[in-house]
Amino acid sequence: MPFPYGETEAVKAMGTTGATLLGGFSLAAAATLATAEHGPPLGGWALVAFVVSAVAFVFSVQFTGAGLSHAATPDERLMWHPQGRTNPQAMARIERVQRMDDRLRQRYFYRARLTYRSGLLAFLAGITLICVPDTLDWPRITAMATAILAFLAEILWLTTNAIHRTPRWLLPSYRDPGIWEDPP
Repeated sequence: MPFPYGETEAVKAMGTTGATLLGGFSLAAAATLATAEHGPPLGGWALVAFVVSAVAFVFSVQFTGAGLSHAATPDERLMWHPQGRTNPQAMARIERVQRMDDRLRQRYFYRARLTYRSGLLAFLAGITLICVPDTLDWPRITAMATAILAFLAEILWLTTNAIHRTPRWLLPSYRDPGIWEDPP
């Protein structure tokens, strides 16, 4: 059973809307860099970052689709196999397939999140690299600093999430004081 209960919808949004939009932006940036006569100073490395990003987002879309194919709810399963409501053997078979599907869903969703996060890091690296100025240019330096901060925030998010120690100011969780209290 997915937990939190909204995991399937969250991964669906990430892997269908988010990954496709960011993958398209990555591909457009890569094409622009690849065809530019005079690109930014680190344009070659930015091209690499955007291609890695586009490929990672494509894989995220594919893993999301594969995971969603194993994410049928118990009600949907009974709708397709109504005999499970009255036949204990049929219900046991439905439950066994649901457990197998849940394991596959978890594996595909893990891969979808991993490739999405890899794509996002590469995307932010690409943005940083195209902003590197060749002379003292404060707007470009400010843009680069903003991209670096976004990259570092993503690294913070990923590492603290991996060790289950998310900073509450960034990612609230069930561990937060007051989360279990009813609002006034």
